[in-house]
Amino acid sequence: VDKKSGYITSYKSKGVNVISSPLKLNFWRAETENDEAYRNSKKFKNELDWIKAEDRFKVSKASVISNKKGKVVIAVNGEIENPKTSVNLTYTVLGNGQVKVTYNTTIDASAPNPPRLGMQFDISNQYNNLTYYGKGPHPNYSDRNYGSHVGLFSGDAKTMSYMYAYPEEYGNHTETRWFQLQNKSTKGVLVKGDKNISFSVLPFSIYNLQEAKHTNELVERNVLSVQVDLVQQGVGGDNTWSEKARPHKEYLINPGTYSYSFYLAPFSSIIKPETIKF
Repeated sequence: VDKKSGYITSYKSKGVNVISSPLKLNFWRAETENDEAYRNSKKFKNELDWIKAEDRFKVSKASVISNKKGKVVIAVNGEIENPKTSVNLTYTVLGNGQVKVTYNTTIDASAPNPPRLGMQFDISNQYNNLTYYGKGPHPNYSDRNYGSHVGLFSGDAKTMSYMYAYPEEYGNHTETRWFQLQNKSTKGVLVKGDKNISFSVLPFSIYNLQEAKHTNELVERNVLSVQVDLVQQGVGGDNTWSEKARPHKEYLINPGTYSYSFYLAPFSSIIKPETIKF
C-alpha cells in the first residue's frame, strides 16, 4: 500500500501478479449517449467533475491498525476536494495472500451525483478466462436487468460483452456474488463481494471509451480493465435527446454515505468462493 496515494500498488501471490495498475477509487463511467443528452439539456455538466476524481484523492492518514500473526489491517483516510468527498479504505491482508477491501465514502450534499461507486484495477490480459455468478448472460444495469437471470456464466473477457457503434460504457453485470479471471495455467484471482456487487472486465480503459468518438480510436492494451462496483447508475433513455434521457430517480446515485466490501483471492488451482473467510 502506497502511503501517499492510499492505493494498493503492487500485489503478487501464488504466482499471480494480481494488479498491473493501482487498485483505485472509481466514480466515473464512460458516458453513454443518454448521459451526454441529459447533461447537455438539463445543465448537469458539473457531473463531469467526477472524471479522474480518483487521481485527486488526498490521503490525510495511512497506518497499520493491527498486526497479528497471519493478519495485517491497514487503514487509509482521505478526501477529494472537488467534488467534496471523504473516503476511508481498510485493507485486511492475510498470510495466504488474500485481501479484503472495505470502502466507506461520504459524498457531500453540495456534490453532483456520481455515475458509479466502486474501485478499479488492471490485470494482464493473459487472465482472460472469465467466470462469474451473477446476472447474465448479456450485460445488464440496475434499470435494465429484468431480462437477465442469476446463473453461472463463463467466456473470454475480451469478447463476451458486445460493444456499440459509438464508444461508451458497456459490459456491466449486476447482482454478482463473485467472479474470477484465470489464465491457461489455471492461475488467477477470484473477486467476491460481502454482498452483491456489479462488475465489468473490458479490453479498453474507461477514459479511452470516454474520449473515443469512433471504434477505430479504441486502443486494445496488454491488460484488462476490471471494475468492482457497489453500484452504477441506470442507463435511462426514455428518449435520447432531452432531460428525459436521464435515469429515473430510483436509479440515480445521490450524495450520501455508502459502504461495501469485497475480497481478492489469488489462486494457483481451483478455489471455492465459500472458502474465503476473514
